[in-house]
Amino acid sequence: MLSLSLLRSEKSDKQVYSCAISGNGLIAGGNSDGTTTLVRTDRVQSLSNHKYPVSALCFKDTDLISASTDHNIVIYDTVADKVKEKLIIHKGPVRCICVSEDGSLLISGSSDQTIAITNILSTPDVERYLRITESDSGMLSGVCISTDNSLIVVTATSGTIFLYDTTSPKPVQCHYDAHQMGVNGCDLTTRDERNLLCTVGADYLVKLWHVDDYNLTADKVLSGHTGQVLCCKFHLLNNTEHVLFTGSYDKTVIIWSVESGDKLHQSICHSSFIYSISVYEDKLVTCSSDKTVKVWNVCCGRVKTINVLPTSSPEILSDWTSKQISTN
Repeated sequence: MLSLSLLRSEKSDKQVYSCAISGNGLIAGGNSDGTTTLVRTDRVQSLSNHKYPVSALCFKDTDLISASTDHNIVIYDTVADKVKEKLIIHKGPVRCICVSEDGSLLISGSSDQTIAITNILSTPDVERYLRITESDSGMLSGVCISTDNSLIVVTATSGTIFLYDTTSPKPVQCHYDAHQMGVNGCDLTTRDERNLLCTVGADYLVKLWHVDDYNLTADKVLSGHTGQVLCCKFHLLNNTEHVLFTGSYDKTVIIWSVESGDKLHQSICHSSFIYSISVYEDKLVTCSSDKTVKVWNVCCGRVKTINVLPTSSPEILSDWTSKQISTN
């Protein structure tokens, strides 16, 4: 039986809108004042790379990519401790970003009704812009890209799901009213050689969809949250079990079985809304309007909390031992 045990809680002065975890154990939280909290195993940094709230974060190897309502995207080299690139590729607030599985493409969605596909293998260069064709689409709430880089999914607060062929500027298909009151986020994975999409909504529901040849068909509707569902992440846990994490206004995280749709675990993780989640191996990161970023171990066991930063700690979070974790 799965459970979440708390490894670390990092307090911020402001609400934390976004979070991310890297493969080498770095934790990042994007704050409402434009700063980003970067948590290393030996210290905590505050990065002032934006003027306005940090709406989205993700890692590409050791680079931290942040997007903001100040219209900018910043690529920060965490090894050199300096800004590598500042991208001004949108004319409006940037609401959502993701990086392709092969690390070659950055997808960003903006309130200017464009989705930019940027090649980030070398010097960042915008390959093309995709456009939202619906005038009443609402605010963009999520972007994700398939593992073969052929499909981009965009969600909006109007309740619409847009499906794009990455070679065409206009959507191949628009699925309206996917969620009553709007779609808050999305994630995409491949299972049994098929694209599987998750969307979460203001209707408290989590929905799974099959995407075949740019056609969207409903798979499962999952109910268990008692508030708007704001974020979702697919994950292959221990390389064996396909699970889905969702975070909500109800302050909880639910772990779902992708195969059965069963609720495997539910925990109250924060004292207020959960805005964003990120997962790597057996570590889950959550952030909230309660001004905290939290790191969780996905396992069975009692709750553990980091009281102080470990000294002489390994660079990779997953390598921390029980002796480097103090419990209370």
